Amino acid sequence: MKKKYILFSLFVILLFIGGCKKATESKAAIGAYVGGDEGLDLSFVEDEPPERVLDADSEQFFITLLLKNEGEFDIDVGETRITLSGIEKNQFQIGSLTETNKNFINGLEKKREDTLPGGQDEISYTAKYKPDLNQDFTPTVTASACYAYGTRTLTKLCLRKDIARRSREAECTVDEHKTIENSGAPIQVTSLNEMKGGSNKIRVIFNIENVGEGTVYEKGSFSSGSCSEDMSKEDRLNVEIRPVSSINFKCARLGGGASGVIKLNTEGKAVVTCEADTSRLQDTAFEDPLNINLDYVYKERISKALTVEDAV
Repeated sequence: MKKKYILFSLFVILLFIGGCKKATESKAAIGAYVGGDEGLDLSFVEDEPPERVLDADSEQFFITLLLKNEGEFDIDVGETRITLSGIEKNQFQIGSLTETNKNFINGLEKKREDTLPGGQDEISYTAKYKPDLNQDFTPTVTASACYAYGTRTLTKLCLRKDIARRSREAECTVDEHKTIENSGAPIQVTSLNEMKGGSNKIRVIFNIENVGEGTVYEKGSFSSGSCSEDMSKEDRLNVEIRPVSSINFKCARLGGGASGVIKLNTEGKAVVTCEADTSRLQDTAFEDPLNINLDYVYKERISKALTVEDAV
């Protein structure tokens, strides 16, 4: 009898563990975004440019950039600008140092438990070194990419009319560090806290950070011309707070409204504080989605040495 009881107990424990494992797996599978800290991956196509070419107008070659979207934001036609530097365009007989993507580059997409890959495109330059050298010459070819990108962040707020009133039957908690989800992108909302701001007011504080290896610029930068430096718009990005409910957020760093431009500090970070009046909400507590949209231009660069050989 004792043996049967022990076997039954083991069976119940195994069922409980299995149920917990399935619940954990289901919870992990649920999510709005794939996530990650990458945007557009930039690389040279193999042997384009080659390591060595001949001088004296004797060898044509290509400089080709492969653009792979490793994040979750779509890049439209013409929204990526590639500018070459480090070489003189007339010597290399390159028509224009700046080119744009000719094809739509979709981002990663989450479909239930599957992730659909992002798109890719190529930007190519035709080159031929014209001068006749007396000896070998090794410049460094640098390709700078400026591309329009965005981050979409989702969290849930706890709302009710009188935020300060204590309740044993509250369906959610106001004063806490909230769980957030970011779409895959190099700029992220790294934390978000909700707290009481008064009897009919909530306060939301969130942190934004450049977690990639490039530089962020204000939305609309480099829409024409080359992908070069623009100090007036560097380390700036557009922020928009979009609640689903009817509350209106006022954010000091966004000019007193729910959208505007912020500047990151020297560490690539910024803190945004917003408040909203809850006096027109219902008395009972409820959870409500909050969307934060970050839009910007992101700049990255890669380089490769190219040796021009004296052909004679």
